[in-house]
Amino acid sequence: MKKRILSLTLVSVMALGMISSIPVEARGFRSFKTIKRKPTPVVVQPVEPVVEETKPVQTEVTNTENATTGETQLGSAIDTSAVNVIDFGAVADANYYNPSNGNYYADAAFTKPATDATQAINSAVKHASQNGIQKVVIPSGNYLIKAEGVSATGIEGDYAKTGGILLQSNMTLEMSSNAVLVTNTVNKPGYSLITVNNKSNVKIVGGKLVGDKDTHPANTHNACYGISIINGSKNIYVDGTEITKMEDDGIMITDYAIDQSGGTRSSDIEIRNVKSHNNGRQGLTIATGSNIKILNSEFSNQTKHEPKSGIDIEIESYDHVGVKNVEISGNKFEGNAFSGVLFSNMFNDRPNSMSENIKINGNTINGSRHGILAEGKSNGLDMSNNNITVNNYNVGQSSVAVGTLSAESSGVVISGNNIISDDSKAHTSMGVYSTTPGVSINGNNLVGQNVGMMLSGGGEQIVGNKISKVLATGIHISGSNQNISENEISVSGAAHLSSDSYHNVIYAAYAENLAIKNNNFHDMKSYGINLAEGVRNTEVSGNTMKNIGTEAFPNKNSFLHIASENTGINVTGNTFDRGAYPTLYLGISYANSVKGANSFTNNEIIGFSSYGYGMNDGGFVFQGNKGI
Repeated sequence: MKKRILSLTLVSVMALGMISSIPVEARGFRSFKTIKRKPTPVVVQPVEPVVEETKPVQTEVTNTENATTGETQLGSAIDTSAVNVIDFGAVADANYYNPSNGNYYADAAFTKPATDATQAINSAVKHASQNGIQKVVIPSGNYLIKAEGVSATGIEGDYAKTGGILLQSNMTLEMSSNAVLVTNTVNKPGYSLITVNNKSNVKIVGGKLVGDKDTHPANTHNACYGISIINGSKNIYVDGTEITKMEDDGIMITDYAIDQSGGTRSSDIEIRNVKSHNNGRQGLTIATGSNIKILNSEFSNQTKHEPKSGIDIEIESYDHVGVKNVEISGNKFEGNAFSGVLFSNMFNDRPNSMSENIKINGNTINGSRHGILAEGKSNGLDMSNNNITVNNYNVGQSSVAVGTLSAESSGVVISGNNIISDDSKAHTSMGVYSTTPGVSINGNNLVGQNVGMMLSGGGEQIVGNKISKVLATGIHISGSNQNISENEISVSGAAHLSSDSYHNVIYAAYAENLAIKNNNFHDMKSYGINLAEGVRNTEVSGNTMKNIGTEAFPNKNSFLHIASENTGINVTGNTFDRGAYPTLYLGISYANSVKGANSFTNNEIIGFSSYGYGMNDGGFVFQGNKGI
């Protein structure tokens, strides 16, 4: 499946002296050269799959005697009521891997190629299907699979959907925990070790799948998978399978020929207890489908091909319908180069292309540049109760723990997440970034970002969050009708603030109808609330602000900063407590030609003897304040 370019350009970050813009570079393909090494015939270091002994694995099979004829009959090693692939001639002798050509052998001298077990396993599958037997078992051992299929036209997906083990409906493929399916180096742009193509009621249990990522030819990939679930497959269950070193994706869920009504869409799929790691592109891609659950699995170290993410949810150019009803819960994402969970290529204008009801809850995401990045449009996106740690060490790159980037999305919730960033080197991380209108952002804990939240969609409800150890700005906002209430924000992470820099609890520009209510702001380096250019009709009420302004630079050290020509600013019922910090001014207001355009009423002021620089120049009306 062809990956299109992902580009993300974040808005210019105003009032952050060290950042003028935060780019995210475009996604694209890169070429990788295959390193050829001479085989060592004397000392062989086997690589995955690991075999304990330096001899072929022998599978023990229980034989029985026919009571009537006295003939010995071959029985199954795992389940006597199932079909055993050994009975159909499958040989598990892919025990030695030659890194110079990426092929498997039956001997340590690399003189005897491993036996291709594909036809024997598929014969067992066919026999079971034709005879109403619902289980096929693969005992312990290392089996060579011809993963690439055939394509009359050279289309990448054809090689994948016709390759490997071709499972049938109403069937369980049960692999021993020590059963390993491997493939030699594939010279085609697509393959799949296990394929479920327009089938129903299929289970894949156990086993390990190993691809050819280390030796796959450069620039000949795009559809290289461990497991393919495609073309209207339904009621599919994958449990306890390990998938590694696929050139592209560990698991692919897609529909190559889908109608506009979604009638052939794959559905009712559950991936559980899977470990998909060290693949080239994704641990799992969901390109179409509905009613999909990804539970208690691990997706780690996808680092070779863009977008290098744990799970990618996307819409391809040939798809007419969006992804619907997806649950991603209880999973671990570790060390994926770009993002833990990514929504990419979601800008499809076809009538049914809107993705709906996607829940990403209770996951742990560590060591990626981004945590959860939703580029595309969706209705009903819930990103809640995740533990996200972003370590961004690439200077000039931005990192976003949770981001939603479509103005067409709706019903987006970002709630209860624990977001930790190490921004000690890059100084470009954001906890929450959103250009989507009406997002509900509540109950999150953000620690250590450069900017806690950057929001521009309008209508956001930002309630009950805790933002601490921020280096520059707690909340950076533009747009209209945002509610910022009952949050706790401290911006005390910076060791030093330069004279040309601005740090803010809240920075607002070109925004109107804001409500900043009942928050607790403390321990700031420069400004408390900075209402910059273009702010209109904003209420600042019921907030407590203490210890603001620990760096004493002229005119950049105050509880409030209000730009000229701002009107309709109502500051009422707040507590301003200077505390022990050397705050220069309670407020800074530049000359406003509209006299009495703003009000400052019924506030409690502790530790100040005047309203501050420029506050008495006519732009404000004062009434009922205590302490001055």
